[in-house]
Amino acid sequence: NIKNAKNGGGHLTASLVIHLNDVETGGDMVFTSMGVVARPTRGAAVFWYNQLQDGSNDKDTVHGACPILFGEKWVAKKLINLDDQFLQRQCGLVERGRFRFPINNVYLEDSPELVIAPAKTEPIKPIEPIEPIEPTQPTDPYSNKFVKYSVISPFGLQALLQLEWKLYPRIKQLYFKYRNRTKGAFREGFETQHQDVRTYLQDFEDSTKNFVDSVENLPTHNLQIVREVALNPVVMFKMVGRFRDYLQPWVEKLPSQDRILFA
Repeated sequence: NIKNAKNGGGHLTASLVIHLNDVETGGDMVFTSMGVVARPTRGAAVFWYNQLQDGSNDKDTVHGACPILFGEKWVAKKLINLDDQFLQRQCGLVERGRFRFPINNVYLEDSPELVIAPAKTEPIKPIEPIEPIEPTQPTDPYSNKFVKYSVISPFGLQALLQLEWKLYPRIKQLYFKYRNRTKGAFREGFETQHQDVRTYLQDFEDSTKNFVDSVENLPTHNLQIVREVALNPVVMFKMVGRFRDYLQPWVEKLPSQDRILFA
């Protein structure tokens, strides 16, 4: 069925993915329709036909990749296009039949020694909604606008920590730059107007100084230290709270003509 193969089935007939390294956590390749999971193991390869024998797409080969929680994932991919193959490959006599290829020169379904058992599946339990926790004393009227349901991965926590470690020196530098330009009653007014900034800086320093040598020289690019600090329960709780109570409300208000620090 060359016409169907050329027009209806697309231009990709087969795929080969070779895993080049071991992944510490995550990164699985999942074929959801078939219930097949391929772990990213160094030297392992995954091969499949994207089309059926009649040239139509095999929807069961739709797949996805799980997030990489720790480590890196490197693969080599070879995509076999239909344009160079459709005159050479054999067409099947069964409509929507799948291509078969031997493993160690044996077709599994033809081997009397091998019995392929059906995959065991269990019904997926529905996830019960989690009641949002409202802050008892919100520090900002914009707090209720934020997303109430969120999932934070270990990788996301590390990225969040690195972002805050880059923002903290800049926020502190701007605060004292404009504060030092005032005196007397003007300084008191500035400090009152920007009390939330001072509270943020103090909270950051109190929760960070026990895990780094100095808050003035944060090891943003040392991934080992970043991972250890980001996954500490105390740091995690404090950091997420600061983003919710301070950083996000500040960003939402930009630009602010009433506060010179956010102008």
